[in-house]
Amino acid sequence: GFAVPTSIASVVKDQLIEFGEVRRGRIGIQIVDLDPQLAATFNMKETDGAVVQRVEKGSPGDDAGIKAGDVVVSLDGTPIKSAADLRNKVGLTQVGKSVTVTLVRDGKKQDIKVKLGKTPKQELSQIDERPSLEGAAFGNTDDEDGVLVEKIERGSPAWQAQLREGDVITAVNRKPVKDVDDFEDALKDGGRQVALSVKRDDENLFLIIR
Repeated sequence: GFAVPTSIASVVKDQLIEFGEVRRGRIGIQIVDLDPQLAATFNMKETDGAVVQRVEKGSPGDDAGIKAGDVVVSLDGTPIKSAADLRNKVGLTQVGKSVTVTLVRDGKKQDIKVKLGKTPKQELSQIDERPSLEGAAFGNTDDEDGVLVEKIERGSPAWQAQLREGDVITAVNRKPVKDVDDFEDALKDGGRQVALSVKRDDENLFLIIR
């Protein structure tokens, strides 16, 4: 077995007494670990933190101005070691409380105030990424720079990496791509892991392909 830290046990106990259930705080962002390769993509020396892949529309994070591609490095002044660390800290913070999220955007640190919402009971944990773009067909867009995901096989590695038909890939490892040739060259240069900047309708995503 393992020991539950006293601070966590205390929070859980207090919530059970007050509400009869554990109310997990929520920002409404999907995150992954900041590993060495991603850190290099962001020109960051440190590898502690959590990279924002997606911000749920209308969520506390969206309302506060958090964006896909941001790197969260601390919460209320406490350093964030990993994606799991951020999930735990947010989840054990009281719903409705305002917290200070320190993040790095375009190489600059900034603080953003976020009022935590409540995690829905049916909300599922993040799906693990798959190391491939197999199952997707790509083409050039008609009226803008980028690469269009023309077709995608449901359940394929590309699908499980969260790409969807109609997505427009605008950058690989934060370097803009104009067309399919650009995209293929960027993938060859990207190494074992690439970060895709994706436009989906009016939403911006940051997907990690390992």
